[in-house]
Amino acid sequence: MSIRLPIHSLESFACSHKLLGNGRLIASLPNGNLIHLVIRNKFRGRSKRNNMITVGTFLLIGFYEWEAPNFKNADILHVYTYDEVIYLKSLPQYNLSSLDSFVDRKS
Repeated sequence: MSIRLPIHSLESFACSHKLLGNGRLIASLPNGNLIHLVIRNKFRGRSKRNNMITVGTFLLIGFYEWEAPNFKNADILHVYTYDEVIYLKSLPQYNLSSLDSFVDRKS
């Protein structure tokens, strides 16, 4: 199984918290902070069929490097499926204990 993992220091996991509309949402990071995300064209329109984003969806996000060190905005890089989230939780190098509510709710 090949899963897209963070390969750069500006990439992180997030869980969608609230949909704002107009291609924006608020997501929570594993450390508990909230961040504004932009839904770009790859995840909108006809392409959203395979990348449906709802409240509780697990995402890989990329921060804007010009906002360092206080990141407030980011882009969505990948939308994870339920099976991929289960696999990510089994990896010991990632601390994803904040995803327990997402995984329990979907099962």
